[in-house]
Amino acid sequence: MFLTRFALMLMLTFAAPLAYAAGGSDILLALDHSLSMNNNDPGRESLAGAELFTELLGADNRLALMTFARSVQLITPLTPAEQARGRILVALRRIRMDGVRTDFETLLREGYAHLLDKAAESGAGGSWNGQLILFTDGQLNLGNEADNVTARAAILDDWLPRFAAAGIRIHGLAFSPGADLDLLRELAEATGGQAFQVENPRDLQAAFLRLFEQTDQPSSLPVTDGRLEVDASVKELRLLVPSKPDGEPVRLSAPGNERLQASDRRANLDWKRTQRFDHITITQPRAGSWRVEGGAGEPRAYIESDLDLDVILPVMATRDEEVLLVAQLLYKGIAVDPSALGAIEFSAEILDSSGAPHDPVVLRPRLMDAEVREAILGFDAAGSYQVRVMARGPGFERSKIAHINILASAARAAPVAREPVRLDEHGRPLPFWFQEGGGDEVVASEAAPSVRRTLSEPASSPDLDPLSAPVKPHQKALAILLATNLAIVVVLGAVLAYWWRARRQSSRSREPLDGG
Repeated sequence: MFLTRFALMLMLTFAAPLAYAAGGSDILLALDHSLSMNNNDPGRESLAGAELFTELLGADNRLALMTFARSVQLITPLTPAEQARGRILVALRRIRMDGVRTDFETLLREGYAHLLDKAAESGAGGSWNGQLILFTDGQLNLGNEADNVTARAAILDDWLPRFAAAGIRIHGLAFSPGADLDLLRELAEATGGQAFQVENPRDLQAAFLRLFEQTDQPSSLPVTDGRLEVDASVKELRLLVPSKPDGEPVRLSAPGNERLQASDRRANLDWKRTQRFDHITITQPRAGSWRVEGGAGEPRAYIESDLDLDVILPVMATRDEEVLLVAQLLYKGIAVDPSALGAIEFSAEILDSSGAPHDPVVLRPRLMDAEVREAILGFDAAGSYQVRVMARGPGFERSKIAHINILASAARAAPVAREPVRLDEHGRPLPFWFQEGGGDEVVASEAAPSVRRTLSEPASSPDLDPLSAPVKPHQKALAILLATNLAIVVVLGAVLAYWWRARRQSSRSREPLDGG
């Protein structure tokens, strides 16, 4: 019995980090700082939106900031969000809209190099997740049409397959009617990202909020008529309440009828006000019923907790497709059987672009997989939708918002095949130049031209073994887990055999000798 428990403890010790490894992302925020932004965004709402994105981003992510026009400037390299937050917030307030031209090709080249190079430096494993957020108010403009055509071809034929092959998602935010939304959509569709357009500066902060929910996928609590239930496992509560400078001020009612407002000074309370939102952070919030009063709309309630709701939904589909929605509860990153927590109800609510809800959908248990709940969603019209997934059980609630774009027909560009980042024998991404080298090139198009180098590198890359085909991240993690468990079984078997043999020898030594 002792040996069995010891073996189980060792297996969980080794298995838990592998199951929990798929955490944050490496996110590169690239902002257009061309002169036209002065006319299109005189109130600098785009920078206020980028500040909101930076403040909300979870601590398990790394964040970098770039600005671009005719050239690209790396303002802050990839740094853990907690460390980068202060520097990026200061840098955002200093950005000047004085750039000339718009060179998307150079931005993609520099962004690709920085993301993969930093991934290699950090030793990120097979679960590495890179994302590029591209914000622009214009179109590709190098000064003459011939250069524009050449650059656009390089983007679509060279850089797009490389982003897709490395698993880097591109999200595009087109601001102003003159922005090249078609190009952003091509980049997003082929890499599993999203692209959308905002024409009113007042909507920019809400657009960056959508990008935050898409890239970080934070856990949240359902809010109904300003009320939310906080359970004891919630370590941090972050409320984002739409507000107006001249509107009713936001107030909080905490459990025990305690009243909180922006002017309060408490050790566990951080209350920031902007033109569009009140952003309230409460560490170790008291369990019980909370109520948000005032404001100009329904709040969002993001949380940090060991109990999480994981949601899988395609970012894009056509109107005639059946869309599979999958959800499961995680505890410290490990899937749990909902029945072990009591009577849990899983449901989903579809909201169209106007915010109008559709009929709720019930998620049912997957056959032969008690931990997973799923449902088939149908969409009647093309457009942008939110899907709010909820799990309710005894003493807790969880929700998560996913975004999906529904296209009118199947006549869309076929996504470029996604392949994993090339890994070394230890499961770490190889440096940037090795991602392109050798006959085993991890790109979706064999005809893609060689990458234009932006970092210092050797004159020639060492040949890679053509037989060392890349392994998908989840396959690599499973192989490591199986190998680890097999090694544990072998060691325990050897220990048990040694113990059994020693015991037999000891018992024989105590037997009486024959004869008299």
